[in-house]
Amino acid sequence: MKILILSAAIGGGHMQAAHAIKESLINAPFNAEAVIVDAFEYINPLLSEMIINSYLGTIKHTPKIYELLYDLSSSSSKANHLKKMISTIFSDKVKKIIHTHQPDIIICTHSFPLMVVSMLKGKSIINIPVMAVITDYTVHSSWINPHVNAYITGHDTLKFYFKENHTITGQNIIYPLGIPVENRFSIPINRKEIENKHQFSNHFTVLLMGGSLGLGEIEDIFDDILRSSMNIQLIAVTGKNETLKNTLIEHHHKLNTNVNAHILGFTNEMSALMGIANVIVSKPGGLSATEAIIKHVPMIIPSYIPGQEEENTEFLLNNGLAIKAKAPFTVRNLIAMCLEDDTRLKEIQNTMHRFSKPRAAENIAILVKKMIEGKSE
Repeated sequence: MKILILSAAIGGGHMQAAHAIKESLINAPFNAEAVIVDAFEYINPLLSEMIINSYLGTIKHTPKIYELLYDLSSSSSKANHLKKMISTIFSDKVKKIIHTHQPDIIICTHSFPLMVVSMLKGKSIINIPVMAVITDYTVHSSWINPHVNAYITGHDTLKFYFKENHTITGQNIIYPLGIPVENRFSIPINRKEIENKHQFSNHFTVLLMGGSLGLGEIEDIFDDILRSSMNIQLIAVTGKNETLKNTLIEHHHKLNTNVNAHILGFTNEMSALMGIANVIVSKPGGLSATEAIIKHVPMIIPSYIPGQEEENTEFLLNNGLAIKAKAPFTVRNLIAMCLEDDTRLKEIQNTMHRFSKPRAAENIAILVKKMIEGKSE
C-alpha cells in the first residue's frame, strides 16, 4: 500500500500530525509505504518561505489582521472563491506530486493541498480515496471540500459542529478518531531518569511553552513567576527562538528567586517534560493541547492567536480541559491557587482521561487500510 501524506509547514502542528501518521503506518501490521510532502515547499520553496514568514509576522505583530482574514475566509462563499483560485493556480504541481508517487490513498493534514486534491478528483483527473485530518478542535471552511472520503476530527463533539456549520455529503464520513500525535506521548516516562539527566528537582513543576517558535508572552510570564515566593520548579521551553532563550537566561541571573528555573531551547523531549509537569502554561495549538490531554497534564492558557487557537480555547474551556488566565487571575495567581488546592487540577486530569485519544494515529492507519481495500467510504 502506497500512502501520500500532503501537508504544509505553516505552524508546527500540521507536519507533526503527518509524521505521527507516517510513524503509525510504518509500524502497522500490514505492508505500507508512506511519504510526506510539504506541498508549499514542493510547489515553490521561495513562495513557501514567504508565506511562512508572512504568517509568523502577522500573528506576532498584527494579530487583528490575521483574525480579520481568518473570519473572512470562514465565510462559505468567500472560502469557495479562495479554493477555486488556489486549486486552479496549483493544480499542475500537485498533480505532478501524485503522478510521481502513484499513491493508493492521499491524506491531507493541511487544508491547502486538500482543496487542490478535491478539485483534481472532481475533474476525474485522479480517482483514489482522500482523507482529511483536521489538526484543531474546530473546523474552518477551508477544510470542507467535495470528493473527500473521510474527515478525521479531534473529538466526537465536533460532529455537531459539522452538522450546524457545514454541508457535507453524509455524516458517515466523519471519524472522531482524535488528532494524531507521536506514539512516545503514550509511553510512561521514568521521572527519576529525566530529573537526573537535566538536574531537575521533584518539586511542583510548571512547564512554560510557546510552541516550536517560542511565541507568546513567555518573557512576561517567566519574570512574574520568578518574582513570586512559590517553592516550585519552572521549565521554560523557548523553541527555536534563541533571542528569547538568552533573554530568559539573563533575567534568571539577575533576579533573586525561590523558583528553581530551567531554560531550554528547541527540544525533542516534550513528552518527557510533559511527563514530569504538574501543569502546562501554553498557547492552545491543536497538537500541543492534544499532547497535554494524552499526558493528563492540566493546561493554563495565557493567550491565543485569533482564529483556530481562539476556537481551540473555547473547546478546551467548554469541556473542562483547561483554565484561562484573565485579569485579575494571572498565570502566577492560577499556579498559586493550584498549589494551595489541587482539587481543580484533579478534576481536569479526570476529564482529560475521558477525552484522551492516544491511539488516534494507530486508528487512522487502520482506517487507511480499510479505505484502500474499499471496505469504508
